[in-house]
Amino acid sequence: MESDNRDAVRRFYELVWNRWDRGAAADIVAADIRFRGSLGTHADSIAGFLRYVDAVRTAIPDFHNQIDELIAAGDTVVARLTCSGTLQGSLFGVPGSGQRITYAAI
Repeated sequence: MESDNRDAVRRFYELVWNRWDRGAAADIVAADIRFRGSLGTHADSIAGFLRYVDAVRTAIPDFHNQIDELIAAGDTVVARLTCSGTLQGSLFGVPGSGQRITYAAI
């Protein structure tokens, strides 16, 4: 079970975030997702989550999540990530600057 959960988390970051595969989100993410993004936004549905993904993609088209570590216990998986990309457009009130950003997230 832990292996399956790790695989789902890997697929989530690779397909949804690194490849922008919206269809994969419906396969991986529950319809009633309660999501808190590392950039401070919350979503309480798959539609809200996909709006968040679209906003990030529009502003940071080269956004990438590198999984640095996955820790699994039962049905819980924690991912430690390094996120990076170039801020090309406005995102959550921050204007696009063309500046490269990198940050760590859990």
